[in-house]
Amino acid sequence: MRQLLITAILISGLVSGLFLAFGAIVPVGYFGVAQVLWGPGQGVAEKGGGPGLYLAIPFYRKVHIIPETLKATDFNRQKSEALEITAAEGVVLDIDITILTRYMREGIKIGEVEFSGPDRLLQTLTSDPRNWEERIRKVVQSHLVKEFGGLKPAQFYDVTIRDAALLRGEKKIKKDLAPHGIFVEAVLLRRYTYRDDRIDEAIFNKNLQEQEQRLKDTASALADVKAQLESVDAEWDAKTRTLRIQGENEAKVIRSEAARIEAEKMAEGDLLVAKAEAEVDKAKAAVLSRGGNMYVAREFTPFIESLRGGVVREINPYDLSGWLSNLGGQKQ
Repeated sequence: MRQLLITAILISGLVSGLFLAFGAIVPVGYFGVAQVLWGPGQGVAEKGGGPGLYLAIPFYRKVHIIPETLKATDFNRQKSEALEITAAEGVVLDIDITILTRYMREGIKIGEVEFSGPDRLLQTLTSDPRNWEERIRKVVQSHLVKEFGGLKPAQFYDVTIRDAALLRGEKKIKKDLAPHGIFVEAVLLRRYTYRDDRIDEAIFNKNLQEQEQRLKDTASALADVKAQLESVDAEWDAKTRTLRIQGENEAKVIRSEAARIEAEKMAEGDLLVAKAEAEVDKAKAAVLSRGGNMYVAREFTPFIESLRGGVVREINPYDLSGWLSNLGGQKQ
């Protein structure tokens, strides 16, 4: 067991020593691509690996370290590297451009564009990063010179036209660099100037005149609109006053009609009340009439009783009906 443990330690140390002696370290922000120089499996791997330690054997296996973060390629006048554009009418401009790119770790299709992996980058442009940079600059220059060269000098001031040309160029640049495993994140136009200052000044003055004329036209249109608004405002004020007077008259008519209806209803109510009171008086009279006969009969009773002796002739003192009839009363 001791011998086996010693053997394992020796083997591990030997392997570690080989890795330390021949290994390649891929730092963060980069990816590694293995290449077998000869023998079985000869060629460049189609897919790169992440940061870490890679086995590299001299004259047999090599590891290429490729940046994975964004890379900026500049056309900058401060370094005498501005992009020279000859626009229509032979006007020359210097343009500062920045191209943001990154190298693909593996082949992938994005939208309608198919990007190659790192194997194509190393096979077509070698392993020298200067060749990668040179390819990017040539492709950018080729397409942007063509797109911007079709514009008139004054059209560079028009954001819509200028950005449309830039977008067309960016699409073509992306398509041309895709087979090399280079992805274009953005093409940024930072600055443009005319070589001849007089052209820039003339275009500026022309644009200024156009803007002044546009301002005058806008002010005139604004005055027309204001006049129309005032006319409409006056018209609607008159309509509003007419409607207000009409509404007041209609309200008066409605109130008069309501007063008339109210008077009629009150008269009808008074009539009904009078009729009801008359009916009540009539009923009271009838009741009092019947009650009056009984009252007379009751009042005559003592007198009749005093006539029991028959002092009054041809009258039956106990015939109350007869007495009432003779006195003008009614029989109950």
